[in-house]
Amino acid sequence: MTTYYVDYTGGSDSYDGTHETFTSGDDGPWKTINKVNNSTFVAGDNILFKRGEVWRSELLHLTDDGSSGSPITVDAYGIGARPIISWSIDLSSAGDWIGRVKAIPMYGRLALPIQVKLVGSCTTEIL
Repeated sequence: MTTYYVDYTGGSDSYDGTHETFTSGDDGPWKTINKVNNSTFVAGDNILFKRGEVWRSELLHLTDDGSSGSPITVDAYGIGARPIISWSIDLSSAGDWIGRVKAIPMYGRLALPIQVKLVGSCTTEIL
């Protein structure tokens, strides 16, 4: 069982992902959801997103499975607001959204004990 950390502000996809903060060498959290999506996980692994961080225009797409007694868990770590995975584009005015919003498909299957909350029409918060 391994715990992986994802921190948009303080992470780097060149780090090993197994440390909450950068310590030395490649010891530190990952930065992007793309890195998570392209990594392999096994039953019992934990993927923790840093509280207070926002990931924009990235979909979390996990293809590995846990088991009923040993799930792959997605959760949050740290102090502050829940992490947000937003499928939106940061635009300054509502007029910029015209013609740009469309349905976002969910890919694959999430065989995980995860709760998500839809905020508006495009944002997911990890509860």
